[in-house]
Amino acid sequence: MVKRAVLVGCNYPGTNSELHGCVNDVTKMYKTLISGFGFRKQDITIPIDTESDYLQPTGANIKRALNKMIVSSKKEHVLFFHYSGHGTRLPLESGEEDETGYDECIVPCDMNLIDDNDMRELIEKLPSGAAFTAISDSCHSGGLIKGLKEQIGDSFKRPFNKTNRNYGKFKRGKLEHGEGCFMKALKSLKAKLDETDDGDAYLQSAKMGKDLCGPKEAYAGRKTSNSVMDMAVLVSGCQSNETSADADPDGNPTHAYGALSNAIQTVLDSYQADQPISNSYLVNEVCCLLASQKFKQKPGLYCADDNLDAPFIFQQ
Repeated sequence: MVKRAVLVGCNYPGTNSELHGCVNDVTKMYKTLISGFGFRKQDITIPIDTESDYLQPTGANIKRALNKMIVSSKKEHVLFFHYSGHGTRLPLESGEEDETGYDECIVPCDMNLIDDNDMRELIEKLPSGAAFTAISDSCHSGGLIKGLKEQIGDSFKRPFNKTNRNYGKFKRGKLEHGEGCFMKALKSLKAKLDETDDGDAYLQSAKMGKDLCGPKEAYAGRKTSNSVMDMAVLVSGCQSNETSADADPDGNPTHAYGALSNAIQTVLDSYQADQPISNSYLVNEVCCLLASQKFKQKPGLYCADDNLDAPFIFQQ
């Protein structure tokens, strides 16, 4: 069976939005995929921003890596995407509809945001019978793949609550009274431009449009299942209105981790290696573990009904 993965870690080194555990999350997941799920090293793409020798996790590079993995897949192929980094959410464009009332986004190292619509467009290229599992250990990650059914969580159509600081007052390109992740992202981009020799080229990359996934003829005529979301699964680090923790328990950045990623690793490590663990069991166990560790975030599970009890990453 063909198994491929894209593992993205954004630490944003040297910026005022720097995180410490994201690349560590990717390193641990890489080892887990090889030792526990039968992935081959050559079939795993790792964009990280702490090593210049690696593919940099810009918006364009992440989309291209995902697109390449998806459009080259066939029936019964197993695909996996793990993102660890900043996340944000933006108000909808006029006339746009969304289950959460916002566009949830991940924040690549060049701040070229990838939103839930982008993720949906990528998933729609899956051939019938191919399986896609995504983990997003990031803030506001509930509902990151638009159109997936919410099975565990309460991100869809939550009432606006002015007393909840996680909602904040939003304007496109501006965030007030909330976590301020998007404003931090913009400041980080400015800092990056100031210290980059070819600032104009870097800015051009950050301003590139949404069509970064290669020529459409590459996947034209591909047959998808009756529901393009039938074989897609999303595990979110938190609800749409929540943040995900970057934990540094002993003050040593080399030991830092994302709370969700670490909890997933803990549950997988404690489970019988010869028995598959279901998506619903994994997420419920992760929710309980994070609550016992006093984290306030509540992970979510998004998938079709048939995938609730399907094996995580479709182990065989």
